[in-house]
Amino acid sequence: MTADGTMSTIAGGPREGFAGDGGPAVAATLGAIGSIDVAPDGSILLADGARIRRIDGGGTITTVAGTGRSGYNGDSIPATSADLSGNLSVDATDGGGFLIGDFGNGRVRKVSADGTITTLAGMPALSDCEKAPYNGIQGAGGDDVLPGAELRDLIRGEDGNDTLTGAGAADCIAGGLDNDNLSGGPQDDVIDAGNGDDRVRGDDGNDRLIGQDGADRMAGGGGRDVVFGGWGDDHISGGPGDDELYGYVGRDVLTAGAGNDYVDAQTGERESANGPKDIVRCGPGNDTARINTFDRAAKSCEHLRGAGA
Repeated sequence: MTADGTMSTIAGGPREGFAGDGGPAVAATLGAIGSIDVAPDGSILLADGARIRRIDGGGTITTVAGTGRSGYNGDSIPATSADLSGNLSVDATDGGGFLIGDFGNGRVRKVSADGTITTLAGMPALSDCEKAPYNGIQGAGGDDVLPGAELRDLIRGEDGNDTLTGAGAADCIAGGLDNDNLSGGPQDDVIDAGNGDDRVRGDDGNDRLIGQDGADRMAGGGGRDVVFGGWGDDHISGGPGDDELYGYVGRDVLTAGAGNDYVDAQTGERESANGPKDIVRCGPGNDTARINTFDRAAKSCEHLRGAGA
C-alpha cells in the first residue's frame, strides 16, 4: 500500500502453491505466506511455507533458503539446500544476509551474504562441539559448580542454579534450566545459557553466546563475539572487538563496546507502539544499529538501519 492508500499486488495470485522462481513475482504462485521484511537494498524477503523467497528491485522472485521439505538436514551448507520447519519468520540484516526463525527445528538460523546457512541460537548450536573430541562434564539435578579442565570441555549443567566455568581450551557450555552463572575463558567458546535468568560471560576469544528464554545479562568480552539474547528482557554487551549483538523478542538494552559493531534490536519483533522498546548504546568505532520505530538509539551510533532509522 502506498502513502496515499493505493493498494497493489507485488507477488502471487489467486492460486496457492509453489511456482515462478526466476520470473516476475506478480506471476508467481505462493503458498503459506508468513513473515515479510524489507532488506536495506530495498528487496523484499518473505517466508513462503518451508522456503524464504526474495523479490529484487526489478520484481523478480527467487528462493534464497529452504527446499520446500519440512525438516532439518544440517548447517554450513547452501541455504537453498537446507530443510526448514514450522511457521518461519525472516529478518533482513545488513550486508545481504538474513535471519530465519526456524521454529519447527527449535533454532534461529543465519544466512550469510554468500548464501551459507548456520545455526545462530538453539541447543543445536552445540552440535559442532559434539562432533569434536572433548572432555565431557555433566551436572546432576541441583545447584552444580563445574569448572573446566585445560582440555576442550563440553560442560552441561542441567537443572538447578549452576555455576559453569571454562578453562584454557575452546569450551562448550550449556546451562540448562534455572538461573545460571556461566563463563567461558580465554579461547573461542560457545555458551548456551538455556532457559532462566542467566549471567553469561564470554571473556576473551571469539565467542558465541546464546540466551534462550529469560532475563539474561550477557557480556561478550574481548574478541569478535556473536551474542544472541533470545526471548526476554536482556542486557547485552559486546566488549572490545568487532561484535554482533542481537536482542530478539523483549525489552532489551544492547551496548556496543570499542570496535566496529553490528547491533540488531529489530530482529524477531513486529512494530507496535505498545510492544517492547529497546535501547541501543554504541561505543568507540564505526557501529551500525538496526532498530524499530519505537526503539531508542544513542547519538553515538554512526549508522542507523531499520524502521526506526
